[in-house]
Amino acid sequence: PLEERIGYHPDPNQPTGGRSKRKVEARHRLIRGNVDFSGKRVLDLGCSGGYFGFALSDTVSSYLGVDGDEPVIERNRNVARQRSLVNVEFQSAAITPSYIRGLAPVDVALFLSVFHHMLGGSDAYDWNRPGEFDPFDLLRALRERADVLVFETGYPDEGYDWCDRLPPMTPTPRAWVVRTLREAGFRHVEVVPAGTGRSFTEGLRRSVARAMGYARHPRPLAGRIAAHVFQVDSRDNRDLFIARNN
Repeated sequence: PLEERIGYHPDPNQPTGGRSKRKVEARHRLIRGNVDFSGKRVLDLGCSGGYFGFALSDTVSSYLGVDGDEPVIERNRNVARQRSLVNVEFQSAAITPSYIRGLAPVDVALFLSVFHHMLGGSDAYDWNRPGEFDPFDLLRALRERADVLVFETGYPDEGYDWCDRLPPMTPTPRAWVVRTLREAGFRHVEVVPAGTGRSFTEGLRRSVARAMGYARHPRPLAGRIAAHVFQVDSRDNRDLFIARNN
């Protein structure tokens, strides 16, 4: 449902942002602590509810948010118009290598929580079918268009059906992503480990919930209860990768 898709990010129409399915605000702080956005041209692939565009609007030179979900994109456009944001733009498009190569160069590209759906052929995006293009060519296209790539992808142990369809991420998912980004042509890849900036209490809740099976698929009853009680989401345990061309 549209409400659930929009609920993936905090609601920009709510004064306090409302609640979201992901700890996006914490992710935003982590990214801004490692990447300079001042006066930068930003591309956000898989922008969903446009959170980063609205959050960065007072800092960046320009922002383009891209997503294949037309109703969500139209809603984002309406919010941008209501706020008179002339440097924030949204487009509805399939995220493909050819689409990216047709864009103007940018300083920073955000590619968060989308790549694993392409690799695993999940049902999350009906506008990106498996086999239509090489997902790894998409990373090469981003290297051609962006000086800095802020990247996040799903891991095999997150408890979702697409996890079983991911390629082997060996020797570890973190090492696999670093190697993949370097093979795409990025010269330097920095890892911001999952858990950076989290409190001891939050880490303890996450450890207990994982022990109860919240990241297994299918999730046992104890895992579902743990995820609800401790308000944990396996997707929030992903590492952040900052890949640079120079």
